[in-house]
Amino acid sequence: MPPLMFTEEYQREMLTRYHDVFDKFDFVVGEHVWCFAGFMMPQHLSRVMDCQKGVFTRQREPNAAAHMLRKRWNGMKD
Repeated sequence: MPPLMFTEEYQREMLTRYHDVFDKFDFVVGEHVWCFAGFMMPQHLSRVMDCQKGVFTRQREPNAAAHMLRKRWNGMKD
């Protein structure tokens, strides 16, 4: 089953798919993570108050994507 949207597993899968594409092209020399850490957002009916899309939590604790990125950027296999 695919991971649920906006979970750590979803984020990890999304980054893995991006990396699969990046790695096919020798002219890609770097990558950027869109959201470093989770953050607060104004409360609204259509969104949750706490954005948890970062590779670190609001308390700056690493999540699964942070560990995966560390391995990738250090040249280690996952």
